[in-house]
Amino acid sequence: MAEKHIDIAGATSIKCTAREAANYDLIVTNSSGCSTVSANTKVTKSCFVSAAGEEVASSAKTNSTIEILLYPNPANGPVPVSYKSDTNRRIVINVYDIAGRIVFSNTLDAKQGRNVFNINLASLLSGSYFFELNAGSQQARVNFMIE
Repeated sequence: MAEKHIDIAGATSIKCTAREAANYDLIVTNSSGCSTVSANTKVTKSCFVSAAGEEVASSAKTNSTIEILLYPNPANGPVPVSYKSDTNRRIVINVYDIAGRIVFSNTLDAKQGRNVFNINLASLLSGSYFFELNAGSQQARVNFMIE
C-alpha cells in the first residue's frame, strides 16, 4: 500500500480528525523544522459526526495489539470505555487536557476478553481531551471531546 501524506495547512493544535478508517502516523513539525512521528494508530471508524448526525466513536489500536473504544464522541456524561485484554491485568487510565495535564486517573483490574468501564468525567469543562490506557508495556491513546 502506498504511503499517503496529507499536510494540514495552518494546523496549530493537537487535534486532527481522521476522515476515513485507515492506519495513521502523525508527523508533527515545529516552526524550527524539527519533526517527530507518533506510534502507528489504526482508526476503525472515523471520528467526526456525519451530516445525518449519527453517533460516532473514537477508537485506537496500536502495533502492540491494545484496543480501546470510547463512546459517544463527543461525550456529555458518563463515558463507557471498552477495552479488549489478552490476559487478566491491572490497567491505568489517564485523561489529559489539551495542555497535557492529567485531569483524571484511575487504576482498574481488567479480565481477559472484552471489558467495559464507565468513567465519570462530569467535572471536566467542554473541550478536547486525550484518553490513555496503560496495560503493562502496552499503551493506547484516543482523542475525544466533552460537550
